[in-house]
Amino acid sequence: MRFERCALGQCRRGKALGAYSGLAMIFHDGRLDRSGHLPRYLDLASYEDSASVPFTQSSNLLAALDASIQSTDWPMRWRRIREADAALHEGLEDAGFQIVGARERMPGIMTLAIPTQISSSLLATSMARHGYLLAGHSSYLQTRNWLQICLMGQWQDDLLEVLPKQLARQLKRARAVEV
Repeated sequence: MRFERCALGQCRRGKALGAYSGLAMIFHDGRLDRSGHLPRYLDLASYEDSASVPFTQSSNLLAALDASIQSTDWPMRWRRIREADAALHEGLEDAGFQIVGARERMPGIMTLAIPTQISSSLLATSMARHGYLLAGHSSYLQTRNWLQICLMGQWQDDLLEVLPKQLARQLKRARAVEV
């Protein structure tokens, strides 16, 4: 497997590819910091200067990434994510949730602004008890009181279909406790 240099400026995380965390793909536009102040493992110039991989990489992580890339029908996977995203977006709007960001955002990642009197972290915990693993515990989400839904892993269509109603139900319960 070989990755060429490109000027994209960003790359989706390995989890979007179904790979283990800990392996990153970095794309750059050719402007590299050659000051020598970066940790060696993060110094992209050292990779370029060596004309190879200057450090031992985890063969397990590389094999997992390769298996994920080779075993997935990516056009079908992204079509399924876009379709599920559109249905979920509509369901959440119908349930009265405020979705953060433009409609043209990354399909499969949805951020919800939770009313200030309810903790997004506690709401995520409540949803986990009902089988939904939503992001709400990281500091950047807690600071903004946001809840995040990501369709990068596997999901069950029937559970995804009722997620907006279940989330609204848990939000209503949390409001009742706050009163």
